[in-house]
Amino acid sequence: MVVREKLCWSDALFYCRDHYWDLVSVRNETEQRELEKLVNDSNLITPLTSHLWLSLRRYILGDTWYWMTGDHMNYTHWVNGVPPRKDISNPCGALTNGANEGNFLWVERLCDDHYNFLCYSERSLMISCSRTLRTSG
Repeated sequence: MVVREKLCWSDALFYCRDHYWDLVSVRNETEQRELEKLVNDSNLITPLTSHLWLSLRRYILGDTWYWMTGDHMNYTHWVNGVPPRKDISNPCGALTNGANEGNFLWVERLCDDHYNFLCYSERSLMISCSRTLRTSG
């Protein structure tokens, strides 16, 4: 679900948890491509912010990035191929909106910046889980 509200990262997290399920995490390339299509289609209707919040965070005192949803970080799609280090990055992660040569990459942003964001709706979470069960079983 693309939410067109412009909120800071923490407000986006609570908004998703209050109104939908949670901020989106990306567990594999298939989910990355599904998000890209969703964002691209939404951007054609009305332009989105330059970035969209994901449930991506970095531990404040370290270089480790994680998903607030609790999903494992087995797949990444960082702008330079590697996660930003704490000495040069902000602790919140977002997806670029694809306007730059059609790239939808993960980047670090100031947590206080206001962007649109991506939420799991209960339906999308169940579809994603059932796909995972079918492919792993």
